[in-house]
Amino acid sequence: MKVIIPFWRWLRSLRRRQAVKREIDEELSFHLAQGTADNLAAGMLPDEAARAARRRFGNVQNVREDCREVRGVNVGESLWQDVCFGVRMMRKNPGFTAVATLSLALGIGANTAIFSLVNGVLLKPLPFRQPDRLVWIGNPVPGDGLPGLTRRSNLVDWKKSNTSFEDLGAYLGFSERMTYTMVENGEPVRVEGAVVTEHFLETLGVTLRLGRGFLAEECQANGSRAIILTERFWKERFQADPGIVGKSVTINSTSWAVVGILPASFDFSSLFTPGARAVDFLRAFQDKPNYDNMGNLMAVIGRLKPGVTIAAAQAELDVSNQQLRAAHPERGTFGARVAPLHERVSGSFRQPFIVLSLAVLGVLLIACVNLSNLLLARCALRQKEFAVRMALGARRARLIWQLLIESLLLSGCGALLGLPIAYLATNAVANSQAFSIPLLQSARVDTAALGFTVAAAIVTGLAFGLAPALQLSRANWGEVLKEGIRGSSHGWGRLGLRQALIVSEVALACLLLIGAGLLMRSFARLIEVDFGFHPARAAVWRVVPNRDFATRPQQDSFFRDLLDRVRVLPGVESATLAATLPLELSDVVRAHPQGATYRPGEMPGVFVREAGGMDYFKTLGIPLRAGRDFEPLDDGLTPKVIVVNETLARNFWPGQAAVGQTLVLVNPPDPALDCKVVGVVGDGRQSALEETVGPEMFMFNWGGRHLIVRSRGALRTIVPAVRSALPWSRTISFA
Repeated sequence: MKVIIPFWRWLRSLRRRQAVKREIDEELSFHLAQGTADNLAAGMLPDEAARAARRRFGNVQNVREDCREVRGVNVGESLWQDVCFGVRMMRKNPGFTAVATLSLALGIGANTAIFSLVNGVLLKPLPFRQPDRLVWIGNPVPGDGLPGLTRRSNLVDWKKSNTSFEDLGAYLGFSERMTYTMVENGEPVRVEGAVVTEHFLETLGVTLRLGRGFLAEECQANGSRAIILTERFWKERFQADPGIVGKSVTINSTSWAVVGILPASFDFSSLFTPGARAVDFLRAFQDKPNYDNMGNLMAVIGRLKPGVTIAAAQAELDVSNQQLRAAHPERGTFGARVAPLHERVSGSFRQPFIVLSLAVLGVLLIACVNLSNLLLARCALRQKEFAVRMALGARRARLIWQLLIESLLLSGCGALLGLPIAYLATNAVANSQAFSIPLLQSARVDTAALGFTVAAAIVTGLAFGLAPALQLSRANWGEVLKEGIRGSSHGWGRLGLRQALIVSEVALACLLLIGAGLLMRSFARLIEVDFGFHPARAAVWRVVPNRDFATRPQQDSFFRDLLDRVRVLPGVESATLAATLPLELSDVVRAHPQGATYRPGEMPGVFVREAGGMDYFKTLGIPLRAGRDFEPLDDGLTPKVIVVNETLARNFWPGQAAVGQTLVLVNPPDPALDCKVVGVVGDGRQSALEETVGPEMFMFNWGGRHLIVRSRGALRTIVPAVRSALPWSRTISFA
């Protein structure tokens, strides 16, 4: 009650300020009149009685101000006066104001931008119904232990035996490698699709804007073809025509029925394939048993039943997998790691964002310490002003409050100027294609970021205004008036505080410099890693043929002609085709040297890449260590001709020459494929620079999704020529 009653009086005074003032004046007049009446009753003359009453009561104006302070009447007026005085001080010192505002704008703007990115990637819940019940299920990924992909047969068996999940859905983990061409106004247009299972959208809790989801018959082998358009693609290509639902479109020379439109809130690419091109449609996964031959393809997502914990679901799957491994040894030593979907999607980026946030916060702290030093220096010049105000009756708390108001005004101006900086920085990073971070594209300076900016401005203003306020609270103003400003500006207290701030500023700066130095050293070591290829003077186009091929010879002839046209262009040193680019994920198959035996599930995996033309290794700058490169007739040879990297040669034939050896590819239930090694090339990174090199093989096959061209000189000299040499250049993009 001791706190509530004064607070209630203060709120009442703010609402009825004039009435409260009148009440105070009436009460003071009553007390003076009562004292005068008492003096008259004691026999004093009227004038003497009034003077005695005022003398006994004290200074009426001071009492009036005290009463107004207690009742909270002067709060608004005092605040407004302090703000106006602070603005005048800022205008009086434009140089200091500009430096302080710019420093704070950079610090607060950078922190707001980082908060917007962290909020979009890590803090916001996923845009699904009850996202806390969504989990990712798959084989544990080496290194971080998070779930990855799994086999199609595992998903089928989990759906049959589980009791912990409401439903299980999945998408094809390598959907971005599929090429789709849609005919629009008689012209082929490249589009992007993702392959999902029947209950994928239902599992996530996505409600379609129009139409329906996939039916069971559309997800069976050789079932009817159905797609669901994204809202963006629906608006761009079909002008948001609702009548498109139920109609058919031609993709890859096949008719596909449009059965639904996705909501704007669901961005498949941002969540599951960051860095890849935006998905235009979802297509139904038509289940076929031979998909198991391709290994781990499915990214499985489950929705837990109400009340079921992740630990309980994990325990159930552990038991189920133990039974499945015993019944199906050909699937290998697979597992099932269950993790929250949000953790699997963006959890690996938590530590880098924390490091970045701390670094940016350090910059803001340095700005605060620097401004504290500047304000202390200004306080030394304003000592006479504060001393005179104290002598005239100002309270020490009022002066401290005045300094804090001035600090808050500076931080507020810095925050206002920092918002455009944060907005531009956030949009630049979110719209950049250089970062493959899930949900990054959804990062925006929203209401949460504005709230963060306000809080940062208040905390920052109090932080750099606290040191001058503390110094002011300990000042001896009597000595200041006696000794003058020269004698009081070099006290040990002020010097000690300023020296402590300087030490803190230098320490923070050194900490940031050391951290930046370590990061630069790590970055330098990363870029010094041998890629295994030389990207300098090489350009890549995405190839989408402008027609379909009835036979394999027609396709081979098309790509041979393409390479022949490009190779004779001025400035072109070499050209080739490839299904996947270096550092892109490639397929993994089980393989062993001829004559070797392995127990089920223990056969090593080998990365496989397809070289789609001559001069593959020359164009990519991959060194040939032994043997030869591919030749034009290698595609039709039996056994199939391959080139392997040094790691594969060393692991499978230690101490022997790999050239001439036979590698057996095993993809049950298909028959094993014998491959003859004709060359050995240098090692290259398969998917990331920080990962170790694994065994890798290259197979020859005319065709590919990428045209790679190496220039003799600057790349810009060959780009126009390559585009003009290709009649379908509209469907080929420069990367």
